[in-house]
Formats: sequence, structure tokens, C-alpha cells
Amino acid sequence: MSPSTALAQSVNTTFADLAFLDAEPDHVRPGLPKPGQVIAIEFLHPLNGFLIDHLTAATKQVIIENIHGVGWEELSGSQIDDCLMEVVNVLAGNFLSLVVTGPEKHALSLPRVLYDESTFAASDDRGEFYFTVHDE
Repeated sequence: MSPSTALAQSVNTTFADLAFLDAEPDHVRPGLPKPGQVIAIEFLHPLNGFLIDHLTAATKQVIIENIHGVGWEELSGSQIDDCLMEVVNVLAGNFLSLVVTGPEKHALSLPRVLYDESTFAASDDRGEFYFTVHDE
């Protein structure tokens, strides 16, 4: 399976299973991401790379509220961050399971909340993919 197909399937499955949301690829770039919080995770084995997840504030809120079953304002900042990091962790695991077949184990870093992407070097083979998220 191609990486872009695997990513689309992983995003859709992860958002549907964890947050009851429908996520579908969108080929329109929404403009430059606003500065602010992003969630990142690195692939360590058998692939080397990373996944950086930019979410709008509204998408973050609906994910958190759907997973926790309570309003955004009732949760602490650490509960919100932990939940978003777990979503990215599951997403990355789902992606690796589709891209890498066979008995090889996957290794990922711990997900991190970042305010600056400079930790991750820009490269020519870096892909950008966009999704639209809807309530199911």
C-alpha cells in the first residue's frame, strides 16, 4: 500500500474509532498553519521519519469532547494534551501497520506537544496531506 493511501486510511480509521469523526482527504491546502501547538511523533523502526499533526482549535475541541464525553472547559491542559498525543500515537501505529507488513516490530518515539517544528529537518521527500473532519 502506498504511504499516502495508508495515511488516508489511518487518519480515517483513527478518527472514526477514537473520536467518532469522519476524516477524508482534502486536496486543497488551507493556507499556512497558524503558529501554535502541534503534536509530533517520530518513526524509529523499521521506517525513519515523523508525523506532525496540525489541528485547528475547533477540531481539537471536538476530538477531546468526543473522547472524554465532557466539555472542553472541564478538562485540564494536561488531560487535553495527553488525549491528543494518544490520538497521534494510535494514528502513527495504524499507519505503520499498513505500510510495513510482516513480523517486524514498530518503534515510535513518545508523542510530543510542540510549538516549533524546527526539531524536524525539512527535506525534499516530506509530504503534506490535508484532511477535512466532520461529525459522523
